[in-house]
Amino acid sequence: MPVLPPAPGPTTPLLRGMPHFMLVCLCAGLALGVIVPAPWWAVALIPVCGAVAMGRPGAAVLVGLAGVLCAGGWVWATGRAAQTAPAAITAAGDLRALAVVDASPRRRPTGGWRVTVRVAEVRSSGDPRVRGARLLVWLRGTPPRVGEVVLLRGALRPAARDDAPGWWRRYLERQRISGAVATGRLPVLGRRGGPAGTRDRASEALRGRIGEHLDGPRGALVQGMALGGSDGLDPQTEAQVRDAGLAHLLAVSGQNVAVVGLVIAAILRAAGAPRPAALAVVAPMVVLYCLLCEPGASVARAGVVAVAAILAEGLARARDRWYLLLLALAGLLAWQPRSIWDPGLQLSFAAVVGILAIGPALRRALGSVMPGWIAELAAVAGAAGLATAPVLVADFGRMSIAGFATNLVAVPLASVVLVTGLAGAVSAPLLGPVAAVPIHVAGLGADAILVIARTASGVPGASVGLPAWCAPLAAAPALAVWLIDGGRYRRLGRRIGTTRA
Repeated sequence: MPVLPPAPGPTTPLLRGMPHFMLVCLCAGLALGVIVPAPWWAVALIPVCGAVAMGRPGAAVLVGLAGVLCAGGWVWATGRAAQTAPAAITAAGDLRALAVVDASPRRRPTGGWRVTVRVAEVRSSGDPRVRGARLLVWLRGTPPRVGEVVLLRGALRPAARDDAPGWWRRYLERQRISGAVATGRLPVLGRRGGPAGTRDRASEALRGRIGEHLDGPRGALVQGMALGGSDGLDPQTEAQVRDAGLAHLLAVSGQNVAVVGLVIAAILRAAGAPRPAALAVVAPMVVLYCLLCEPGASVARAGVVAVAAILAEGLARARDRWYLLLLALAGLLAWQPRSIWDPGLQLSFAAVVGILAIGPALRRALGSVMPGWIAELAAVAGAAGLATAPVLVADFGRMSIAGFATNLVAVPLASVVLVTGLAGAVSAPLLGPVAAVPIHVAGLGADAILVIARTASGVPGASVGLPAWCAPLAAAPALAVWLIDGGRYRRLGRRIGTTRA
């Protein structure tokens, strides 16, 4: 019996792009559910659009399917947003409870610390819904570490004042924070156990191995670049890093995770592992790295995006990579719709989009002037930096003018600091004193970055405030690289001319 050849795939641009378009419709519906809650009649749109899709073939099918996904995402996001809202507790009266620190303490600009805790056991409170709720603690004393069990005492009050800006209220909703307590000290009673406790101890062990060899700002910088967080940096140094446009180096984002994945993949390929096997090992290693980093929703999202990017890199067709990225975005929005407002989510996806869209062009350009592996790291960092610039302007209203120059040097250096610092901390139990060598190499890179930050922050106008409408202008450099690559601007010009004709 003759074997029939496989049926050819879609040949028209419309059919080839239909799966991507459907995912875009689903993501749009999920985002709409956060911006405008779906009314009762939105549920009726789903069967109506389904009936349209089952009608006559052609454009009606596409319109119907798009409507089903948009309406379904709209309804789902509305219900999911209500389900994941912070617990509505009575913000009044004294609270005495046991709580677990589940996020790294943050230094407040006005002094003291901001600590996020989850109430584990209530000793006394007027509202039983406090148990299991997340609270902010405005702390004046020494902050506890992640995973420590503390005794929380103080007056429970709202986490946001009546005149609080919208971005702060959205942050509290995303973090499911129900209230706040001001106190002078948080007595530590012990540590949490279970898998979370194991993660805490492993992360602290890695930070401790770096701290054994590097102290002061350089040690804090290496720990922050390798595992996230700015703990240990004095306020002056932290401000210098921020004004120089290098604050993103201290947050674990898609860029950091991508660098770790690329280095692990390069080592496996150099050892002779085939590409599919290397990618199959890289994905779980990236997940493990994210678990060891500073805890938080942004790290989890960076891990999801990075794994999607790694899997996309293993696919042969470029359009499949974009499909996988859209699928990851749809999954994250379906799980936590409010994360559409999260700068961490926006920065992570923007970084991966930049790596996929303009990373190859930068890699080819840099490959002619520097070694291959350095060009690879610099291209990833440069693509992510260009793609995230408009997000920084839109979310934070500031752009570091000095950052355009400092990042050209600091981002490749930060990749070296990340890799060497992490490699030394991980290999210390096996290599002993030899592992101190890469940690000291990371310290030299941190010293260079500190010099860059102090020099750039002293330049007048190093950081300027910009309105949100300037975000599209900040996207111009990345767009220019994408258009120039492969002569896309010529093809776009010909299409525009054909349309006018």
